[in-house]
Amino acid sequence: MSDIQPLCTTCQQERQQFLTQGDKDSPGCAALWRRAFTKDEAAWHCVQTIFEPWVKGRCRAALQQAPKIAGLSSEDLPDVVQDVWHNIWRYTVNNRAEALGLVATDDISRVIGLLKTTIKNRVLELCRKPRAYLDPLPDDDGQSNDDGGTGKGKSPEIDPPGVEWLDQLALLKKHIKTTQEYIIAELIFLQQLKPQDVFDLHPKEFASVAEVNQVRQTLTRRLRSDPARQKPGDSASLQFRLDDNEVRMDLFELCPFDEGILLDYVNGHVSIEIQIAIERSPACVQAAAALQADLVAWRPALRQMFCRDSEWLVAYQEQRLTGNDRLIAHTHVKQCPDCQAELQMLAAVDAREASLVRRIYELLFQPATLAPVPVRGEGSYRTVERTPQIELLVRTTRTTGKQRNWLLMGRLRYADDQPFAQVEAIIVQDAEDEDAPEFSTTVDEHGAFTVKGLDAGRYRIHILTATEEIILHDFRIGDRY
Repeated sequence: MSDIQPLCTTCQQERQQFLTQGDKDSPGCAALWRRAFTKDEAAWHCVQTIFEPWVKGRCRAALQQAPKIAGLSSEDLPDVVQDVWHNIWRYTVNNRAEALGLVATDDISRVIGLLKTTIKNRVLELCRKPRAYLDPLPDDDGQSNDDGGTGKGKSPEIDPPGVEWLDQLALLKKHIKTTQEYIIAELIFLQQLKPQDVFDLHPKEFASVAEVNQVRQTLTRRLRSDPARQKPGDSASLQFRLDDNEVRMDLFELCPFDEGILLDYVNGHVSIEIQIAIERSPACVQAAAALQADLVAWRPALRQMFCRDSEWLVAYQEQRLTGNDRLIAHTHVKQCPDCQAELQMLAAVDAREASLVRRIYELLFQPATLAPVPVRGEGSYRTVERTPQIELLVRTTRTTGKQRNWLLMGRLRYADDQPFAQVEAIIVQDAEDEDAPEFSTTVDEHGAFTVKGLDAGRYRIHILTATEEIILHDFRIGDRY
């Protein structure tokens, strides 16, 4: 390793200079990566030693923002980091010429981009896979596929899903047959929209909201009553069955609400009166719980049917999709809460990129009217000492449902009303509790963004671009302000 050690030392110094001065040229690191890409084990070991803290930091950021339903936590960090390095190695083996092209100059930003993309792909694969069926990555055969850079690199293979997942997918495909049923499965079962929203989006497919409700109820009953999914003693009906340990009730008491109403309840779309009525009835509570369990069991298969693969979502988040592909992706993501949550997770990998150089150019927002910060934060804010100026238009609204909190909506634009969309991430932090989890999102092509689930309080809004971090320091939300 004697001839590698000087490159290792130089690369470490260059990384430190990047953090303190922002120097993008890293001839030592570029040379080290070139050696690693040619299967130099000493160089590869050195690369991992130098860049592992950086990789670990981005993996940790992603896991912290992973959707709760995915079941990922900080305990998965060592495995995710190992998988990322494993996938980088596989990419190098199969695409050596293409990998070397990433370090054709002294600028290693393209290698950093490869690392970030690999992190996003792996964490997203784990998010979308039922936790019971996670298997280790397959071993490599060591065969190179160096095609001179003319071929496309193959992505890491996703392990085959578990049998139960395949059973659920087969169940859904067996019963979802018509265009109406596909719409119901995607928009209500998966995306949790209201029947009225479904009718508004597809007025040509449904004659009325009543027809939406009828198709929804028929499909739900058909799926839940399939004999293939029933176990001995199970029932897909809404009847309340007594257990020995429960308080005796009228054996003939049934839940008065049908599957449609219970589905609205599970998705948070019923009135407060119906919510109270359901929660006062043990029969309805059990029926709703059973229905919710079915929806959770169907979700991976529904995503397999309606959501594109992880690489597609990563490409959308990194703005590598163009034209009609990006329009299709934007339309889907706008309606899919699962993909929205995953986008926040992917943005967290980029958001942690902020360096000391970016913070040197940190700018401030002030109310555009020079008035005090408005109640609940509604208003207009402009950057100070920045040309051209950026204006942030924000509005908050209180959401209703089981858990009442606040929804923050904003739009970034220039002074001439043109959208400002060159944003890597928007981070909302609790200004009163440093340990509270932060919220991360990004903007669409119109410069618009949305952050859900905020409690009343004081916040800081960070807008991260490639060179700046623009902060609205004292943003207040809630009735008590």
